[in-house]
Amino acid sequence: MKLMSTYAPHLREEDDVRKIMLDVLVALSPAVIGAAYFFGWYALFLCIAGAVIGELFDIFVMKYLRGIKNFVP
Repeated sequence: MKLMSTYAPHLREEDDVRKIMLDVLVALSPAVIGAAYFFGWYALFLCIAGAVIGELFDIFVMKYLRGIKNFVP
């Protein structure tokens, strides 16, 4: 029997950025629903506003600071 030595992690999946971000959205959805239930609509508004402002900042950085002309979010 031949022993094989490889680098960690030993179990790998072919995850891309899209799949990881979908997993993040699924993981955050109970927290957002709970915040809207316990703290009202303003908490939901803050979550949505934070996501929109974060996306706009990402577009600004990619287009104007990094100079990527064909950046599509």
